[in-house]
Amino acid sequence: MVNKFLPFLMRELNCSICSLSHRIILQKKVYLLKKFGFDIGYDFQWYHYGPYSVSLNLDSFNIDKTDPVFVSLDENQKSALESLRFFLGPNSDSLRFLETAASLLFLKDKNPFCSNQELKLELLNLKKHLNFSDVDNVIIKLENSKIL
Repeated sequence: MVNKFLPFLMRELNCSICSLSHRIILQKKVYLLKKFGFDIGYDFQWYHYGPYSVSLNLDSFNIDKTDPVFVSLDENQKSALESLRFFLGPNSDSLRFLETAASLLFLKDKNPFCSNQELKLELLNLKKHLNFSDVDNVIIKLENSKIL
């Protein structure tokens, strides 16, 4: 059975699964939403593009697109969703931004005593396509959002 929040969140966060990049964006948004305090129950592990949930991927392919999406959110869930929207801003569909942010937070969870500078170097070592400036900008946004 598909997670009851997933169809709602896919609509609210403007996510689809029509391509690999769209599926990666969905994974990163759900992971980031979890870090903002709205956990819909998916477990994540490290994968090529950062945090990845097998069950989220499977659920996303099993959503009935014709079913109406009605869920009731509590105040904490509403707040987390709004905080994520604010954090993402114009980067809402930027695969690079989402991958960088989610990956930094995942690495921080696995290495809680590492400084942000150490996390940055680890991420740049793991993901050669990222650059210092992009990672620095995401770190600043994560710090300003109080989740890093």
